[in-house]
Amino acid sequence: CYLGIGDTYTAAHKDLCSSSGHSLMCFSEDGGSSFWFMTETNAAPQAAEWFQKELGQELDWETRVTTVEQLGKAPFNVYIAEQKVGDLVLVPPRSVHQVVNQGGLAMKTSWSRMTLQGLRSALHHELPVYRRVCRPEQYRVKTVLYRTMLHHTQRLQSSGSDRETSTTPSPQPTNEDRAKSLHDLIQLFDEVLQEEYVSSHKELKHVTGPSDSSGWSVATEASTSGKLVLVPPRDARDRTEKHRVSACNFACDFCGADIFQSFFECRECSAAPEECTRPGDGLLICPACYVEGRSCACDRMEPVQCRPLQILIDDRNRAAAVLRQVGHNLSGDGLEDIRPRCVAIGRSS
Repeated sequence: CYLGIGDTYTAAHKDLCSSSGHSLMCFSEDGGSSFWFMTETNAAPQAAEWFQKELGQELDWETRVTTVEQLGKAPFNVYIAEQKVGDLVLVPPRSVHQVVNQGGLAMKTSWSRMTLQGLRSALHHELPVYRRVCRPEQYRVKTVLYRTMLHHTQRLQSSGSDRETSTTPSPQPTNEDRAKSLHDLIQLFDEVLQEEYVSSHKELKHVTGPSDSSGWSVATEASTSGKLVLVPPRDARDRTEKHRVSACNFACDFCGADIFQSFFECRECSAAPEECTRPGDGLLICPACYVEGRSCACDRMEPVQCRPLQILIDDRNRAAAVLRQVGHNLSGDGLEDIRPRCVAIGRSS
């Protein structure tokens, strides 16, 4: 929830990781309202360049509130709307927007929603920007992509029984809808695997053990009208694995990028070397930063992976197999099983 009174504001920004924003004004006093200044989605690169060249600010640092006069001179369209009690504002992914409150106190409830198109846009557009400006990712886009692929695989496998047991009041997607979504998810996940793959992955240290992380699942919770919840492995022997998987919440210590699978680590150069007892406890650098020449003081970092890479490959191939089983026939599938080839990762001098 957000509380705002006249002359307070939210600086120009985009919602995190190409998510779709929602803002509902629930209450106001003395006619309080909010003015929204918003761009189109495809204007994001132009807006970022304008912020740098004309205003001398980095848009993704979210530190600048522009005036109406400045926005009037911007080389892109700016849409203005006044939000009053009961109004729901929908913010498109990557839309640059700022909010100025006027009048009495107003309260807004805001939330974000990640779509398949949002995941694609985040991977291709937003995450590279976050790395450049060293902004923490927060939403863990690659992990969301991976878990969503597992969820759609499971739902497509059990689609027959879902029709009988589903308690969700909203219309359920058809098998064709699920197949199309899973097809797109696999293609995006292939891009992630290409980035994370290294030929010596079997010899690398891992944060988690060899148990299949797909033991986690996404389920529908009847008590919350169909809300999706992440369910850990139920098998008793996987309880330790549950804690180890949940501990893989790492970010690059230089750029702030989320670490999904591969990273470089130095325990000697960490803030507390004596506390580094297992992989992932030390100073962490993402592969993209490492190949650009960033390292630790001693320059003796070692490659580590969060889990055995074969788990990810098997989960991807299982998803492709499910599509083939249901007769998925979209053109240009490329759904053959992945057989890793040697890929060399070089580092700039």
